Amino acid sequence: MNTINVGISKTKKFKRLLYIDIFRGFSLLVMAWIHIFNALWVSNIYLTSPYYVKSINSITWIPPSILFTFVSGMSVFLLVKKRLFLKKPKLGTVLEIIKRYGIYVLISLPLTTIMWGINTYLRWDEAIQGIGFTAIITAIFIVLFLEKKYFKKAALILIFLCAGLQHYLLHIFNIYRINISVLNIILNIFFRGWFSVINLLPFMLGGILFFQFIQKKHYKKLFLYGLSFAALSIIFHFYVIRINYYQRSLSLTFLGITESIILFSVLYAIYQKLRKDSIVSRFLEVYGKSAFFVYVFHLLVIVKVLEITGLGSHLSAGYSWLITVPLLVLIYYPARMYLKKHKKHLI
Repeated sequence: MNTINVGISKTKKFKRLLYIDIFRGFSLLVMAWIHIFNALWVSNIYLTSPYYVKSINSITWIPPSILFTFVSGMSVFLLVKKRLFLKKPKLGTVLEIIKRYGIYVLISLPLTTIMWGINTYLRWDEAIQGIGFTAIITAIFIVLFLEKKYFKKAALILIFLCAGLQHYLLHIFNIYRINISVLNIILNIFFRGWFSVINLLPFMLGGILFFQFIQKKHYKKLFLYGLSFAALSIIFHFYVIRINYYQRSLSLTFLGITESIILFSVLYAIYQKLRKDSIVSRFLEVYGKSAFFVYVFHLLVIVKVLEITGLGSHLSAGYSWLITVPLLVLIYYPARMYLKKHKKHLI
């Protein structure tokens, strides 16, 4: 009887958290909007104001790739913590994470080749491959340090170390040299690609720290955590190194973590006020739970089709908005059908 009760309590302790699905769904919604809108619009959203922000050389003020990476850190943390809590071997946990996220790195190869060409994959410039591989590195860090008293300090040190090293290493290596040699691909994976480990790991670790604060209701600490990174991003931008999204400046790390903390804190506050069966909650939940499907579907079925048929890149901003919004809503329905058939494969 005791064994059964313990098993039930452990299951309840690690039940799926709806607000993380909503966070992920929102991030993916913004990402899909940018891709679809850009495919329709006659101009280039990545280089044209008001969407392009010249002052920080970025696609929008809050790039969705950073938001999604931030949330991915929370997901990896929960997966690893659950397995460690259930006394599963650490090596087995790491191997399970490799299997779970490594598939995204592999699937990214044909997807990236179809969408942008194989060079994008070799440069490590596609979101799925980068987030998938960095999730594995993040899982290894969690396994090694989660049970240590200094886990948060170790995460913060690694955030600053990655940010500083990236700034230094980008001055040493040629960022986009295309070479099939194994050494160059490794350099792209860990340093040179935009979705390299050294660029994404700080955002994943930032997401883990954010999650720990809200789970334990340490809101004052969360405020100080966000305020500290906000102060760093402002100081560095104006007095040290300007924020530069495309060039991955040191200050971008601080800004990305700051913006993610602010946005997801607001979403969390709204989530607590919303009915869990509201239209907004259900819509973002489906997007979040079927994130991989939504990502692949909107790229191949909408963006690529617009490109192949020549129907894209002809509309004004107003008409692009009018078509993008209903397309984002329509994606919800195949995503919901996908969920019903693949509940066991949720990320």
